[in-house]
Amino acid sequence: MKKFIPFVIVILILLSACEEKTTEAASPGANESHFSYPTQGINVSGNIHFTVTGTNIDKVHFGWFGNWTVDETEPYRRFCVTSNYSNGEHTIRASVVFDDGSSTSFTVDFWINN
Repeated sequence: MKKFIPFVIVILILLSACEEKTTEAASPGANESHFSYPTQGINVSGNIHFTVTGTNIDKVHFGWFGNWTVDETEPYRRFCVTSNYSNGEHTIRASVVFDDGSSTSFTVDFWINN
């Protein structure tokens, strides 16, 4: 019986050292960005703002009808008067540069319905 006591003690020590570890889906402060307006497939009319939101954004390049503009301050957005454009499906592109120099690009398709 005395031979089993050290064995049991070692097992208990090993079991107490085992903890359940959890991980977060994304680390705090991770680079993120997306169009908050317009959203995919939405109908728009009137005066609108193309708006990109996220974390750690340095600047956003907006592309529409072959023209590119840049916004370097929050809120990252561009103004649009939809009556200046034809009704129908349109696409806006955003190229986002993050504080660490990395970048990403994405598009949203939407409908102008004046």
